Amino acid sequence: MTIKLEIDDKSIEKIVDMFKDAVISKETTETQPEQEKETQAEVENNEPEELQEEVKHYTFAEVRTILTDKSREGYTDQVKALVKKYSNKGTLSDVKEENFSNLVLEAQFVCRPPFTREEISQRIEELKAEGYSDKLPELLEYHYAKSAEDLREDYFAAFMCDAWRLDHAGY
Repeated sequence: MTIKLEIDDKSIEKIVDMFKDAVISKETTETQPEQEKETQAEVENNEPEELQEEVKHYTFAEVRTILTDKSREGYTDQVKALVKKYSNKGTLSDVKEENFSNLVLEAQFVCRPPFTREEISQRIEELKAEGYSDKLPELLEYHYAKSAEDLREDYFAAFMCDAWRLDHAGY
């Protein structure tokens, strides 16, 4: 039996990119230093890394590993939407390195069980206690709300992510 395949240059490039990504991901998983493994374990937890003070700069391989894990946890649609948000072509290899931190941060808030209205209200109270009362109206308005009760459920994750950014101004 003979099989004849015709592959154009674009198809070859896509296949090569897929293999590169797979090799990089495998190499990173096998050779990851302990500190990176601990960071990855924190990210894999369903809770956002709200205590992290410094901006973490991620490598392509780290971002790929994190997003692959999120996809395996059942958040494939959310991962695809985030990658599309940060790239022109909708592929991770097209995401600019300077956007890796924001992509991972958003994944931590979006690729997890949904936030509850009680968690939103609690976060608003925390921000007030931390001295951000003057910034809250602007933050809520950005999400088309005037209070926690007005905030639509489909904006909960984005609101929590932006609240985290407000509290961690250097991000």
